[in-house]
Amino acid sequence: GAFVPAALAMMADSSDEECYGATMGLYSFALGFGAFIAEALGLGIILASGDDRAPVWLLYLAAALILLAVIMMIRFFLVSVIAKKLAARRNVSK
Repeated sequence: GAFVPAALAMMADSSDEECYGATMGLYSFALGFGAFIAEALGLGIILASGDDRAPVWLLYLAAALILLAVIMMIRFFLVSVIAKKLAARRNVSK
């Protein structure tokens, strides 16, 4: 739903103007590569377990990875956006 437009807007705010294209390209690559890796790992786990049902620990692993991704996004994107806005306010007030 709304994740992709929000992520693109956040990256546009946090990236430098010279690196805008590279930032969007890296995002597209990471999105596609992540989808490929997730499918391959899921298939590998299902084949290794020998059962069509997903193991229970896989749900906890997925939840932990999602939490880690959220923490990393907050750390790298949100903190840099806030720092840039504070720096812009300081420059305007001078």
